[in-house]
Amino acid sequence: YSAVGEHLGTVRTGGQPVALAVEPRGRMLHLANRNGSCTAISISLAGGMLNWSVLRKWKTAARPLDIAAAFSRKQVFVLEADNTVRVYSFAGQRLGSIPVPRGSSALKVVPRSRTLYLLSRNGTFTKQQSPF
Repeated sequence: YSAVGEHLGTVRTGGQPVALAVEPRGRMLHLANRNGSCTAISISLAGGMLNWSVLRKWKTAARPLDIAAAFSRKQVFVLEADNTVRVYSFAGQRLGSIPVPRGSSALKVVPRSRTLYLLSRNGTFTKQQSPF
């Protein structure tokens, strides 16, 4: 949808998405699916029409719960069910992992920051520095 609520198009995701992260300028979308896959999608508008294409897909180590992207560093942070945030490049290459508190269910990465913000199922909010 546009900023004024006009429907511009639809992106068919396939699978069962559990989380998404949109680049601040709206040019890239990352999806995490229940089946353990992530998808990077390029998005553009031409003549008021939405155009999109899948750039790449990759598998996660454990079931994804949430996804966040640090577009300034071209990294995707995936909170996975084994209490780990795995960091992937936009190309889907695993760059490393960060252990997080048990029960974490939501993830946010602040642009140009190395700070992860995590929310647990019981409402506990924590922040943690990322080495990436």
